[in-house]
Amino acid sequence: MLVPYSANFLLHRRAMFPC
Repeated sequence: MLVPYSANFLLHRRAMFPC
């Protein structure tokens, strides 16, 4: 559960703040 959750969070952050 923690693995997919972190992945989704990272994706959201990346979408909001694309480096």
